[in-house]
Amino acid sequence: MLKRVLILIIILLYAQIAFAATAGNVSDPKIPYGPGIFNTKDSGYGPITLSFDGEWIFDRDLDDSGAATSADLEGQQYLFKVGYTFAEVVQPYITLGVSTLRTFWNQGGQELRVKAEEGLVIGGGGKVHVFEIPDNKLKLSLDGHYLYTDAGIQKSEISGISRSVSAEEFTIAQWQITGIISMEFPLNYDRYNSAAVYSLIPYVGLAYFDSAVDTKFTFGGTDYSIGDTDNKDKFLLIGGLDFTSPENIVFNVEGRFIGEMAASSGLTVKF
Repeated sequence: MLKRVLILIIILLYAQIAFAATAGNVSDPKIPYGPGIFNTKDSGYGPITLSFDGEWIFDRDLDDSGAATSADLEGQQYLFKVGYTFAEVVQPYITLGVSTLRTFWNQGGQELRVKAEEGLVIGGGGKVHVFEIPDNKLKLSLDGHYLYTDAGIQKSEISGISRSVSAEEFTIAQWQITGIISMEFPLNYDRYNSAAVYSLIPYVGLAYFDSAVDTKFTFGGTDYSIGDTDNKDKFLLIGGLDFTSPENIVFNVEGRFIGEMAASSGLTVKF
């Protein structure tokens, strides 16, 4: 019992860090290993996984739309996921969280910069274990998810000058489908109990992702709008690393390139 309490304390402490920084994904629905902290699988209510996720988006180029050019998105998303795994193969999950995002674009010879308020993020998705080669500990999995944010505008700048605006809107819908190949490297091999193993699991992936971004406001009788624009580059190259422990926990770091520059770190726990 004391061990479980200590694990929960670690989770809560990490959650405070994750919601100030970022969190990523787990490469395969089979992990974390183990029966779960409260063994919800045997009780008939699991296995249930909880994840603290988020990301730093350093640069996401958006398509030109109408009068808007050189559009760009950056910011952070802090997410909490609840998943349920069926037969260690399929794991649907729901997502709730907050975002702090910013958009930039040029319109009519002026540079527009908009900072959104903290907005509620809702969504969901799922992971699928496709196949594995046990002898090489090589796995292929798929992940797909959808996120939606509707936030007000906290601050608007026109050519570097902050303005009080009206008729404001800041909405973002995002979706992504990813194929992931991973290979596991056990750090303390136990052929009698795979759940007692510490492992490093590097992975690479290719994703198709897109977003519908709509930012607009009115100032001095003039309408400024980024347009209902989408991603300029719709493919992502992903690289990451999972670290599994016998305590039903996975730590994760991840980077995303080409379609956007982003980084993440995260924590997933099986109950």
